[in-house]
Amino acid sequence: MASSKDRESYVYLAKLAEQAERYD
Repeated sequence: MASSKDRESYVYLAKLAEQAERYD
């Protein structure tokens, strides 16, 4: 299981990707 830090990084990147899609 991924550590909480890895999970936070994944969520952070996922949010950036979501924003990128909106502004695209």
